[in-house]
Amino acid sequence: MSGEDILEEFLKIWSREYKKGFLTYFILLLLKENPMYGLEIADNLKEITGGSVRLHGSNIYQILKKLKKNGMVSSKRKNSIKGPARKYYYIEPNGIRLLQIFTEKYILPLHFGLVAALEKHYPEMIRRRQK
Repeated sequence: MSGEDILEEFLKIWSREYKKGFLTYFILLLLKENPMYGLEIADNLKEITGGSVRLHGSNIYQILKKLKKNGMVSSKRKNSIKGPARKYYYIEPNGIRLLQIFTEKYILPLHFGLVAALEKHYPEMIRRRQK
């Protein structure tokens, strides 16, 4: 394997792992804005990440099932104008609290640390993205 092949493989694995770690967070953030059904969550996630995160239905429903089991979300079937009834998911107070705690304990320190590190090591990338 060449050095480039090794880098590509490492990036592929790393990309999957970091995305997997943030999916629950993004799902809860989306549900905090509005109740949504599974495909709607996937579409919104794809949109807010610029297409870098794409979820298959089974992955979303596994996460939602776990969140529901732990009282973070609830669901309710609602009729749809565009076809069969859909199961909408709603964030519960425990889900909102979980978001607050996780954001304060992990997301904000990570955010500010990344901003400082990126400004130091990759200022040209930041300037390009800001244009």
